Amino acid sequence: DGKLNWKSPVQREEFNFSTGSPVLMNSKLIIPISTIETAVAVLPFHECCKSSGAVMAMDAKNGKVIWYHRVLKEPKLVGKRFITRVKKFAPAGAAVWGTPAIDDSGTRVFFGTAQSTQSPASEFSDAIIALDIKDGRRIWSHQTTRKDAHNVGCEIPLHPNCPEEDGPDLDFGAAVIYTRDNLGQGIVLAGQKSGWVYAFNPEDGKKIWSKRVGRGGKLGGVHWGMAVKDNTLFVPISDRPIPSDEGLYDEEPSPGIYALDITTGDLVWSSPLEDDCKEREKRKLVGDADCHSGFSAPVSISNDLLFVGSLDGRFFAYSIENGQRVWEFDTLRDFYAINSSSGNSFGGSIDAAGPVIIDNWVFTNSGYGTHNQI
Repeated sequence: DGKLNWKSPVQREEFNFSTGSPVLMNSKLIIPISTIETAVAVLPFHECCKSSGAVMAMDAKNGKVIWYHRVLKEPKLVGKRFITRVKKFAPAGAAVWGTPAIDDSGTRVFFGTAQSTQSPASEFSDAIIALDIKDGRRIWSHQTTRKDAHNVGCEIPLHPNCPEEDGPDLDFGAAVIYTRDNLGQGIVLAGQKSGWVYAFNPEDGKKIWSKRVGRGGKLGGVHWGMAVKDNTLFVPISDRPIPSDEGLYDEEPSPGIYALDITTGDLVWSSPLEDDCKEREKRKLVGDADCHSGFSAPVSISNDLLFVGSLDGRFFAYSIENGQRVWEFDTLRDFYAINSSSGNSFGGSIDAAGPVIIDNWVFTNSGYGTHNQI
């Protein structure tokens, strides 16, 4: 009847919040916890940084906390900033942005972490981690990018809160995937903002294979989510360039959709996304925002079609068999809004959230203005 059964807070420390969806296994609700302190660090007198990403388990029947896994140890004073004398604390960061995955036996939880937000960088940032679902104990961790410490303060020259490493800021923001390949072997799949995709053994965390499909960057590579159908992994690549990424890479951006064999990591097919921004600017659809053609939002699959939206406002359906484009729809235009007094609405960049498919309908958001997008 819509009455509240229970309510339980997930925030245990300042700046914690939750971005990834929780996942239910039997009576346990597994909840990812992120941190907004990476942005708060832009304040020059903020004592950066103390918060940590986490994963917690709640009893789905009453909201009681069963266990709480803080990714990092409690922070300690590691120094003071020159001139401002503001205190520095570490370890910090390792936010858990995406939804955790659970193995088919219901005994292990897998998730990815973001960069550290203060020096020295932690061994548990930019890592894939496995926990025991019974008690939240860490079973293994596999770090792919060492010495990655970055916060928004680094985007301002000479900012006192920027860590010594200053990046490269290559999170695992996308949800990890647990599945079985066509040989029946369990496998954990993860895509990173570096443009690399990884497969790990769920038992011990050893890397099975890795494949680079994007140039990567702070807003590049795999940003928000991949999808699996049968023995194929479908990987959206953003590779949106930003000035602070210049000089870090020796490859050109390669936005598009990539299909990989999950047993070997071999490329099955690729479908690059052409840059349509000059045409859009001619039509004066972009305004003062930045236009980029790339896939930052997650992909969704239904039957033999893959659906995904681009940062330039286009929405596509692809064949999962060969990557051919079945149709496209331009959301960067006027719409009639059913709940607006004027009736006017306008689309924009598609980012952060993936398409929702119900029966013969597909729904998408349009107009994600963060990072000066449309």
